[in-house]
Amino acid sequence: MKTRSNHKATLLLLISLLVSCSDFLEVDPEDQNTIQQQFSTRENTLDAVAGLYREINTAFFNADFAYYGDLQAGNVRYTPDIGETNLGRVTINELPTIYDFNADKIENDLDDTYENAYQVVNAANTVLENITQTPDLTEEERDQIRSESLAARAFAHFYLARMYAQSFAFDPEGGNLGVVYNTRTLTVGVAFPARSTLAETFDLIGQDLDEALSISRGSSILEGFEKNTFSPTVIKTLMADVALWQQDYQTVFALCDEIINNAGISLTPADSYANQWLGGTDLSETIFALAVSLNTEGSISFSMNGIYPNFSGSQSLAPDCENTTDLSFADFAASGDLISLFEENDIRLTSLLGQQQLCTLDDNVELSSLPYSFTNKYNAQKGMILYRLSELYLMRAEAALMLGDNGQALEDLNTIRNRAGLESIMSNTNLESEILLERRRELAFENKTFYDLSRTGSNVTRGQDCIAATCNLTYPNPRYILPIPEESINVNSNLQQNESY
Repeated sequence: MKTRSNHKATLLLLISLLVSCSDFLEVDPEDQNTIQQQFSTRENTLDAVAGLYREINTAFFNADFAYYGDLQAGNVRYTPDIGETNLGRVTINELPTIYDFNADKIENDLDDTYENAYQVVNAANTVLENITQTPDLTEEERDQIRSESLAARAFAHFYLARMYAQSFAFDPEGGNLGVVYNTRTLTVGVAFPARSTLAETFDLIGQDLDEALSISRGSSILEGFEKNTFSPTVIKTLMADVALWQQDYQTVFALCDEIINNAGISLTPADSYANQWLGGTDLSETIFALAVSLNTEGSISFSMNGIYPNFSGSQSLAPDCENTTDLSFADFAASGDLISLFEENDIRLTSLLGQQQLCTLDDNVELSSLPYSFTNKYNAQKGMILYRLSELYLMRAEAALMLGDNGQALEDLNTIRNRAGLESIMSNTNLESEILLERRRELAFENKTFYDLSRTGSNVTRGQDCIAATCNLTYPNPRYILPIPEESINVNSNLQQNESY
């Protein structure tokens, strides 16, 4: 977030750790007594499950992770500095080496995501290994806790594979490297496992999700968090996304069709779509979201508004520019590439993007007043939406197309287009491209587009506003994925680094 003093927004979370983890996935034997106490009563065990969800928030509900999918795909542009020293200068001040497709294996801004995702895995395995110790749980409760823990383990590994392993577009058989798939807690001094192949990784993800769904009792063991926990609908949604990455379009279609028709969630209607984004309530079509963080007083301490804050304050226009009043805005605005994809009457352009003039060093020489379009999706305090029903319509459209059902593909595509105020597409020409472009428009600022490029084997083309040393990538390319953090390589001799790093 840009403020007059140019301080970066920070994430404040109260983190409750289940176990002490000194290194990658380690559990010291000395911690076993503490773990046994943690699972000695129902109340303590529910605290452990809540801790598992807090670990998920720690791993994924942060600015660097949220920016990644839009920044790498060219959906966003950096905004100008408003500090006195670098007034108007546009610099790469977030995810610098990552933005250049030259991530530093020694240290980069997403290293914490890798480490913390495995903390989620470790927490899930700790619950799974110790849930039988809790004497005052019913069998139904025990099954539900096991279901949510298995889903959390699959979720963490799936998101790791998307970032650190080439997709099935790279090798349809999945013979390339996947990630370490850990199904047990590891003790200090035991050699760490090697990476599975991509096919093995996805098979294990599928096994965990299948078992999670089969033993789920419906609602979460934690009451009052329906859209923030691994319900059967969330598990099925994850299964559909996993199948989409595997190019298993029959499964994608069947799961999306079931959720759309039977899950009791409706597409947010056109007349309230923009207002629900702009208002203080959650989007009604949300399937799964990471919850906002609360402080000890119960007030919101962190939300998506801390990542994409609403524009506030004022700045005089060039050439003066120095007259500012409580000026604050996001580190990223919509790129020209993204804006050019919207038709002029699209409500996602007219209502969910707001334009502001900001003083900018034109070619780093002269101050000019240039327009920047900021997302309004997070003007209210919202959690991080990971899945919503609109995406399932577009997933079903993509699956239908791949299965030869162009009529269903057009129907689902036009459902989303019509809701945005656009006319229906009637032609099958370039239908796959139209569906992927609609995903880009509909899911902008939701950390999706770069992953779409990776899983479909598409080129990265960042034209307008790109200031990276490398703006474009031609698929396949080893830089579609990130390096395994060197610190993890150093402590695990069996862990193989990604190509070109």
